[in-house]
Amino acid sequence: MDAIVGTWKNKKGSEENMNAFMDACKIPENMRQVFLERQYEITYSKDPSNANKLKTTVKVTNDSKLPAIEYEYELGKEFESNDIDGKHFKCTISWDGQKFVERYVDAKNTEMFIHRELTPDGQMKFAMTCCGVTSSSVWVKS
Repeated sequence: MDAIVGTWKNKKGSEENMNAFMDACKIPENMRQVFLERQYEITYSKDPSNANKLKTTVKVTNDSKLPAIEYEYELGKEFESNDIDGKHFKCTISWDGQKFVERYVDAKNTEMFIHRELTPDGQMKFAMTCCGVTSSSVWVKS
């Protein structure tokens, strides 16, 4: 898990199956291009006094109108928060020894799962699943 600590950026052009994923998640048509154009940066840091507590900061680097969002959480424990667009959700993030497994549930009880796994070449594979449809992308450490 220590290798994931630091700042990561999504590798533009590495996205796969995003349109089908957005269909499954019922992303409004007027927001789809906005989502596709966003360039994200995620920073992971650990609490030095508790190895199970993490802080994640998410920001969109090419849209200064959106605020950076910080999430502080304990692995395996559900917490509530809002995403970068203000959508409320419940989330549980765990570490299975090789990857982060994240479960998000929105107000309509729609589940989304995210797996973040480091690859042998030092990149992070990011896979999102909603209603049985998976999209993936690659992230690089900056």
